[in-house]
Amino acid sequence: MTKTGITAIIPNLVVVNDSEVRKDSCLIIEDTVIKKIDSAERYKEYKPEFVIKGTHLAATPSLVNAHTHTSERLLSGMGDGLTLYQWLNGVVWPHCSKLDERDVYNIGRLFAMECMVSGVGVFNDMFVSNSSSLVLNGLARATAESGLKGMLGRGINEREGDADAAIKDMLGAVEKWHGHEDRIFIAVSPALIHYNSEETLLKLRELAYSKRLRIHIHVAETIDEYLWMKNNRSMTSVEYLDKIGFLDKDVMAAHLVWLGANDMNILKERGVAGIYNPLSNARVGDGVAPAWAMIKKGIPVALGTDGSASSDNQDLFAAMRLGCFLPRAYHSSASIMSPKEVFAMATRVGYSVLGIEGGELKVGNAADITLIDLHHPSLYPTNDLIAQMVMSSHPGVVRGTIVNGRTLYYDGRFSTLDKEDVMSGIEETMEKLRSSE
Repeated sequence: MTKTGITAIIPNLVVVNDSEVRKDSCLIIEDTVIKKIDSAERYKEYKPEFVIKGTHLAATPSLVNAHTHTSERLLSGMGDGLTLYQWLNGVVWPHCSKLDERDVYNIGRLFAMECMVSGVGVFNDMFVSNSSSLVLNGLARATAESGLKGMLGRGINEREGDADAAIKDMLGAVEKWHGHEDRIFIAVSPALIHYNSEETLLKLRELAYSKRLRIHIHVAETIDEYLWMKNNRSMTSVEYLDKIGFLDKDVMAAHLVWLGANDMNILKERGVAGIYNPLSNARVGDGVAPAWAMIKKGIPVALGTDGSASSDNQDLFAAMRLGCFLPRAYHSSASIMSPKEVFAMATRVGYSVLGIEGGELKVGNAADITLIDLHHPSLYPTNDLIAQMVMSSHPGVVRGTIVNGRTLYYDGRFSTLDKEDVMSGIEETMEKLRSSE
């Protein structure tokens, strides 16, 4: 584990969590954790080796991107106007099937850079490839080098891909990477319910139990899935997963747009967490997930961008803003889905859904911190920072990204990745892909 000594951060504001903001405070970080929160004037008493004392600076918990696909990172701007399955079959799966471990390593580093400049210190990824290639090692290497925290999975698609290879890829990553530096974790990731047999789903359910892994799965994303389940299973996706004994507290269900009348009760009873993806659901016309209703029901809901092919970037600020505004438009009410609820999804609740400790700037928690420029024109003047983080901000307000006490990005500079080398790797992959067309 990386040792960083003692670091003092003296910002103008410390956003402890979605309900507490402190002034005139300092964060004292020892190695990877927050050791003390004290008055700003006392920071020298801790004899810090490193000091970050930026003017007009706020420290917030790291943002969490709870659902994405690095496999789509090179596809932004493509496939516009297609339905989800047209887009998967015509754009995403053909592209992803061409990627080998080296390509995935290259893409993973570019993805990590985008996370850093966007204030995202933690992400939950499902790498979708229908080929027989083993690729997760490449993504794990890129994540390890970057310093980010990542939950990594290989999307398992029995109907359209090589499920055995995907499971082998996942198990290999578990052996080599699960728990690495308390930063890299592996998840069991069946991509689509109706593209996997009951036998395969139950096999994956047992693997998750035996290996003590979380499950990351798409559920009730489209009207096509809803109708397929009704026509072929005579029940909703949630009812089906519950009937076969798949649902439990370790399940992270992405999307949850097309729910039946009793589905929220089932999710609540089984302790399943939801992941809200307003950008991608709007982009491909899937609908608006009832995220606000799920929160009121007591279902934990995190926030994701989804992959760069369906949201076109990894901008969690955009996901926060749209995630706040869409329910208001849908319900014709400006009083629902408060900025605090959305900020919680993107920080504290995101950590909880992923089963990772943290998400608040409190003593004993990992020092996962996003530094915000309070004098950025889109944020100035500061009236209500949490509300403005959700409703006014974009990645341009990010000054720095710190994970486990290590500064990965600050004032436009990356400390763990060489930007030119990353871009060179992407050109290598793009040239290979162009030559295969």
